[in-house]
Amino acid sequence: MLRGLDQTDVGRFIELASGVTPPGGMVEAVHRQTEGNPLFVTEVVRLLAQEGELAPEPSIGSGRAEERDSWSVRIPQGVREVIGRRLDRLSQRCNETLTIASVIGREFTLAQLKAIVQDPAAGSEQVMTEDRLLEVLEEALSARVIEELPRVVGRYQFTHALVQDTLSEELSTTRKARLHARIGDALEGLYGSEVDSHAAELAHHFAEATMVSGTEKMVRYSGMAGERALAAKDGQALDSSGFGAQSPEAKDPARELDDETAGLLYGLGRAQLPILQVDEG
Repeated sequence: MLRGLDQTDVGRFIELASGVTPPGGMVEAVHRQTEGNPLFVTEVVRLLAQEGELAPEPSIGSGRAEERDSWSVRIPQGVREVIGRRLDRLSQRCNETLTIASVIGREFTLAQLKAIVQDPAAGSEQVMTEDRLLEVLEEALSARVIEELPRVVGRYQFTHALVQDTLSEELSTTRKARLHARIGDALEGLYGSEVDSHAAELAHHFAEATMVSGTEKMVRYSGMAGERALAAKDGQALDSSGFGAQSPEAKDPARELDDETAGLLYGLGRAQLPILQVDEG
């Protein structure tokens, strides 16, 4: 199995192809978006050069591309077309199943798909049987669009994040929101009494589905996920206000928070704000 270039190799490739020593942020962004796939790296570097991102800075005169706080890399249309041609060779049923999987995430399981994917041949409300679903996944595996995760039965991932992106971006905003709602409802039933362990996953789907299903479930699972994350972070249960009474932050409000804790508190506050507004009303 051939693997992609590592980050150091991507940086060296950009330097050899452009004659410019790239900043670390650019190298990291290119590697993250392409996962080191040589074809994708080549196309991205070509686009960066065309857009002038790899031109030496005259004011510096060092042959080094501009330093920035952060970089985002746009994936060339040609790369998406290459992926699209691979997907076009698959059956319609396989593409429809993969589209649903792309909205679930980079990784997905057989159980998740079985709870969601419907079988047109058996009626619009009938889910696909496990045998039929395995046939569809075998087709995608043979085309190397997805791969099985080692040592985990029934768990898969897209071979490249851009395959997932290409599939999901073909959906309209409304269609994607409705699909997130379907996935959230199906996973909620699948997880049953263990929904709290999957609260962050469910919060994501219901947040993406608010335009069609409202905010109630998004708020519920966002609050649940925030509470679990903070409890795990501080080793303390949260009181009714959403902040652990025995946590360092509660004892010392002036204590400087690390980025992770601050982000968790911010997310939890956003999730609980609608609840507080309703209570006050």
